[in-house]
Amino acid sequence: MRRFVALLIVATLATAAMGLRAPNPPAGPDFDGPRAPDLGASAGSTVWFCPWGETGSQASSTVQLMALVTARAALSVPSPLPGEEPAQKMVSITDAGARTLRLADVVLQGPAPASVEFQAGPATATATVQGASSFAADRCIVATPAEWWLVGGTTRAGREFSMRLFNPYPDTAFVSVTAVSEFGTFELPDLDTLPVAGRSWIDVDLTDLAGRLDDLVLKIVATEGNVIPSAILTAEGGAAVWPATGAATQWFFPVASQEDLTAEVIIAATGDGPVEVTVEILTVDGISPDVRAFIVDPLNPRRESLADFSGEAIGVVVRGDSEIAAAVVAESIPEVSALDGEGGSTDLSIDAVQGPLAGVAGTQEEATSWLVPGPASEETGLSTIWLMNSGTQSATVLLTPMGIRTGDQRKILLQAGTVQRVAVPYDSAVAGWLVESTQPITVGWSQQTENGIAFIAGVAIDG
Repeated sequence: MRRFVALLIVATLATAAMGLRAPNPPAGPDFDGPRAPDLGASAGSTVWFCPWGETGSQASSTVQLMALVTARAALSVPSPLPGEEPAQKMVSITDAGARTLRLADVVLQGPAPASVEFQAGPATATATVQGASSFAADRCIVATPAEWWLVGGTTRAGREFSMRLFNPYPDTAFVSVTAVSEFGTFELPDLDTLPVAGRSWIDVDLTDLAGRLDDLVLKIVATEGNVIPSAILTAEGGAAVWPATGAATQWFFPVASQEDLTAEVIIAATGDGPVEVTVEILTVDGISPDVRAFIVDPLNPRRESLADFSGEAIGVVVRGDSEIAAAVVAESIPEVSALDGEGGSTDLSIDAVQGPLAGVAGTQEEATSWLVPGPASEETGLSTIWLMNSGTQSATVLLTPMGIRTGDQRKILLQAGTVQRVAVPYDSAVAGWLVESTQPITVGWSQQTENGIAFIAGVAIDG
């Protein structure tokens, strides 16, 4: 399978030659362009970044925009040519609503990381990547820490792992990247004080820089400026994308499973000492008695298999007694393995690693209101909204479809300690959902198409 990305600085004349700009949009309100916002990622933020956007012949992206107020949004994609203005398109949302936009309608240039600036909020965005034999997506993100963690990577046989560093700001950023694997911490000299020019991006192929590692966690530190890192994991027949995060003492994963996939939760200790961690698995019937408890050393990430729950609908809550970073990755169950010629180590065959992938970054908080852009907007496949109640009281949950019109609401009783799935059929007039609950919960969604599966986190609304 052709990779989404390779190690390169994308400001190349070859890519630029493909650039076909969309017609200039009508005049609209003035937008200042991306700038470093306050800490925190919630729907109260007005600038969102979708680093994994693509508009080439091998993959294409859509962006789902959602706002609870009348607002215009400026979607921009930087040019691969230094000094050129970003391609931009304006989108209007009237009252509360959601819209879907193809990035190819903004510009055609191959890799196309996007910024979305809303005139007002609450608002948020989701971005998908559709390949010839893959489908991937996750929520877009806001810039938060100067120190990012990208958890869930692997460069073992049959996997290709890449990182995109997107700098949406006008000034050059300088970034240093260190790695943690099953062999401990090690430096990446090629990624020490790496410059990322303003309004540009760099794609880094970790398969070449740090190959044959079962676990690869990246710590990305911006010594000057800031970047938006994201992961792209590919295999024959599948791909997954997810954003880097900061660190926290708890992570919620309301969507963590899919039929025919085996899920793993990957946890990294982000401080100087070991961390006591617990992992709770929530099912449709309640919290599983199989509560995992272990120590995570900062020199050795923990990859906790959830194979015992394969085929079940589950959510996951990860807590640490100090800060950690975490992600969930689900992939096809290997069916074929062979010992190498020297005996002992196991290497997966190409056949064993074919199939869909899904990955998702966790949510740090529970909330009573959520924006979920995307479900029901893909014409093919199945959209499912996932609700997780890790509290001790049942919650009444109201789901409202939003788009160019508001559809019929659904009301659901979500028992304490459970997850529940809500299938939502395709509707050309719907591009997102508002989820409101009487108790704090977490919300995500999954999309299954003929080309792949994606897990996507929802976005909490402040207050």
